[in-house]
Amino acid sequence: MASSSSNYKYQKSEEAIEILLKDQEKEKKDDRIMRNSLCMMNGLLIADIRSNISTLSDLPDETGEDGGVIAREYMLNQLRINEDIHGDVKLLLDGTIEKMKKKREGVGMIKDF
Repeated sequence: MASSSSNYKYQKSEEAIEILLKDQEKEKKDDRIMRNSLCMMNGLLIADIRSNISTLSDLPDETGEDGGVIAREYMLNQLRINEDIHGDVKLLLDGTIEKMKKKREGVGMIKDF
């Protein structure tokens, strides 16, 4: 019997694919590179959190039971922090992309002149 994670790994969402393709067409290559870099950093952070949760789950907590309580609290705290960081970084990234677009427009105007 296949695990749920292996089933999820191969599932497709047509709506998600359409959204990704639509957004990909609008962005320039360097904008996509910045967004991909952000996603890779976010993925590494999530992998690190999962590793820490696994380690914490194996440790006993104060009551002598398994570390499930510690791991759960750690996971919730890290998810909250990650959500805050992701929102701030997304705003910064969007601002940077807007500045780059304005510079491109300015260069285009100079070339046209």
